Amino acid sequence: MHRRWLLQLTICAALALCCVACRKANPQTYEDGLRGHSAESVEDSGRRLSGDFIVQAMADEYGADSMQTATRWTFSFKEDGGFRSERQGGGGTRIEEGSYLISAQGELVLYIETAGGEALTGAHQERYRIEAESDGQLKLRRNGSMTMVLHRK
Repeated sequence: MHRRWLLQLTICAALALCCVACRKANPQTYEDGLRGHSAESVEDSGRRLSGDFIVQAMADEYGADSMQTATRWTFSFKEDGGFRSERQGGGGTRIEEGSYLISAQGELVLYIETAGGEALTGAHQERYRIEAESDGQLKLRRNGSMTMVLHRK
């Protein structure tokens, strides 16, 4: 009987200890996870693009491109940090608008604020590493495998 009482006391003490330890922990919420993954702080380099570009080439090194192949895809960048993207394919045209910046780490960061004429509840962020840049061409890489070559119109 004494052993049974001692076992119950030990189990209760272990449960109480677990409850105290878990109470002090701050669980990560879904929003915290999104913030850490896609909405990291981006340091603006102050550089801007200006003009109209057309996607001349797009390739995925893994062969399983998740983006729908577009017959024509254009970007228009403004000095004030605004952009417009127009993608034709699949029987329709998709227009996205928002703002952009070039980070101090050499990334083109697009903040898509409207898609198809509808305002989004929160800006969707897309990041492209700038691999090469000249007066007439911009080579971008996304997610390590997808590359796009944009030519100035």
